[in-house]
Amino acid sequence: GVTDAELGLGKANFTRSIPGLFALPPAIEGVATELFAMGLPLDHYEKIVAAVNGVTAEQAKKAAERAIVKEDFVVVLVGDRAKFEAALKEKNLGEVTFLNKDGTPAK
Repeated sequence: GVTDAELGLGKANFTRSIPGLFALPPAIEGVATELFAMGLPLDHYEKIVAAVNGVTAEQAKKAAERAIVKEDFVVVLVGDRAKFEAALKEKNLGEVTFLNKDGTPAK
């Protein structure tokens, strides 16, 4: 699951991006148009920030379990294979494929 620190970072990244939606007049016009077109209240973004900040680690875990299809999940790691291969295999996450930088299978 997600740690409280990771969740805090995710919340902060999302909520701190909201003011950028109102940075310039064309952006404000776009937000106003979206609110009107979607029938959203004027305090929509304020409510979103409150909702995001209220999410617990357990709620985030349950949402991820519903949304992420493990059979289709792909993780791409880039770096020194020797530094993470053993730990990755220990996790027993499924098939691990190593590729060279040109995309050919590594030996």
